[in-house]
Amino acid sequence: MRRITLKDLDHVVDAVNTLQGIPLEPWTKVEGELVPTAWNYHIGGAYGGWRLEQHGASGSGIRDVFQVGHVPKRKLHGLLQAYRDGLRDGLKAANITVHTRAKTSGGA
Repeated sequence: MRRITLKDLDHVVDAVNTLQGIPLEPWTKVEGELVPTAWNYHIGGAYGGWRLEQHGASGSGIRDVFQVGHVPKRKLHGLLQAYRDGLRDGLKAANITVHTRAKTSGGA
């Protein structure tokens, strides 16, 4: 079995952001200050585990998307792949444009 790395997790998270047209960078530079990018999905780690997090509309809050706490990379990778595939299929079924490239926010 191949080892799952943070790069593997980030790759799937980038696809989730891209499908929805959300900038890939979790932080955006605005008037010289870093601010959270609204609705951005990113990986958070603590307690030896990992989870999918998402900034809120104002960028001020973080939510645990799967509400399973911090889990091993392999488990999170499986959850991320299912989430990405379900999102893609749902967007297609609803006849909503599936983005293939994320809009950038200008970078930090």
